[in-house]
Amino acid sequence: MDDSQNTSFENLGLGPSDVAFQEALRGAQEGAVHAQSNVALFYATGTGVQQDYSEALKWWRRAGEQGDVEAEYQIGNLYSNGWGVPRDPYEAAKYFRIAAEKGHASAQFNLGGQYGRGEGVPLDQDQAYFWFDRAAGGYQERIDSGWDNFKKYRDDAIRQRRRARIAGRRRRRRLPGNWRSSCTRPRCGSRRSRAW
Repeated sequence: MDDSQNTSFENLGLGPSDVAFQEALRGAQEGAVHAQSNVALFYATGTGVQQDYSEALKWWRRAGEQGDVEAEYQIGNLYSNGWGVPRDPYEAAKYFRIAAEKGHASAQFNLGGQYGRGEGVPLDQDQAYFWFDRAAGGYQERIDSGWDNFKKYRDDAIRQRRRARIAGRRRRRRLPGNWRSSCTRPRCGSRRSRAW
């Protein structure tokens, strides 16, 4: 941006974030996916514009319809937290799944958490383990690319994956007909203990 443009924006009382919002809005209205996602982020954070989650949702939906993975993840976040929309774990899981299947590590992590809690999806520790494992791999790829700040997220995904594996084992031990793994008496499995 040259100095004459910068001066004209300053004369209008617009700061750098206001200018960035106006530029992103122009691109978003022309149908640029990345610009639509940026406009949504401006609205969600209240940067350069009044915070408005319903406007953010509108722009993320437009970007999501064009296949923007980050937009689909952010829509899941809005529904998961109840920001600007009624809290709906089923809708959150739907959007997290869309983004997770496209390789978005944070969406994979959140979907794993929903399976681990049975929130919006059936309680399933095997699915939780699967999604936490994928998230850990996705975060590791970012770390390998030089994004060291993702180490915390990777470590958290590994911790959650471990918890899901343990919870899955415990659940399988309690399944009906699985007498051998649920028996706590000595000599479990002998004829005498089965008749007891």
